[in-house]
Amino acid sequence: MSFDLAVWFEATLSLTPEAAEKKYIRLCDEDLADVVPSERVSAFYGALTAMHPEIGTVPDEDLDACPWTAPMDVSPGHVIMPITGARAEEIGSAVRTLARQHGLVCFDPQAGVVHTPDAGSPRQLHWQCCDGTTLARPEVASIERELDRLSERNWYAVLEDEDARYVQVGLGRNAGVSGGGFAVEYRDGTPDRHFRHMTASLDIVKSVFLGFTGNDNDWYDRLAWQRVQF
Repeated sequence: MSFDLAVWFEATLSLTPEAAEKKYIRLCDEDLADVVPSERVSAFYGALTAMHPEIGTVPDEDLDACPWTAPMDVSPGHVIMPITGARAEEIGSAVRTLARQHGLVCFDPQAGVVHTPDAGSPRQLHWQCCDGTTLARPEVASIERELDRLSERNWYAVLEDEDARYVQVGLGRNAGVSGGGFAVEYRDGTPDRHFRHMTASLDIVKSVFLGFTGNDNDWYDRLAWQRVQF
């Protein structure tokens, strides 16, 4: 008997258990009409299978140690994991942690419980900008005020969480942007998950920082991002 968990990207985190259960049933029926593709899902799947490879890739002699009862159901926007009952607590905890780190919803159909990225302990956010100002767990008003202070001399700011995810912004020539525009960057924990968006709008910059603060993933999918190569 397996213990199933489902993970997917959700543009809004105000998701009720009833709505999550209906979506889970549709996913089980291979109805992907309302699935939102997201690179967060592929990053989650890659991190999970790096720790616990798909059952189809496990040698026969190692199957007893595999936590899966069958191949995972995967699309660009969701992953359903059939976990062995004996390891449900261990693997379930790992899945929920990875989902939170990647900003994804995790649904437990056995208990009817939905775990959203902000459902655990408060995120430890840290703010720093070019003039040396630092803020621990800054409030929305503080972030907006600090972004309004960006200038040619105080030209960059960064907001980072405890999982090494951050958003940062640079203004003007110092950031490689002409005409007083902004270079907004987002890093999802590792160098290969580092992206940039160029904009002339401070309002867009604020929407990115405030969305990151509230774990609202809409800001990421609304903008066109380019991967930063190092």
